[in-house]
Amino acid sequence: MNKFNLKEQKTLERKAFYEGVQGYMRMETRAWQNCYKQKYDAGMTPHNAWEDCLNSYQKAGNKADWLLKNASSDKEKK
Repeated sequence: MNKFNLKEQKTLERKAFYEGVQGYMRMETRAWQNCYKQKYDAGMTPHNAWEDCLNSYQKAGNKADWLLKNASSDKEKK
């Protein structure tokens, strides 16, 4: 009689939330939301806040730096 062993099942291994396309999209969504919220809380109109985030994203040479800056929950990085 075979016993079911969870440790041997490779399909049940957990992956970190940032691996793969889903993790990248999760981080990018968080970055856009944080950027927008910061601009909106600073007194910008919703349209201007979105445009400012879009402009800063397009001007960023390294998109990963922009994502890390805006996706972080650390207030010193914002």
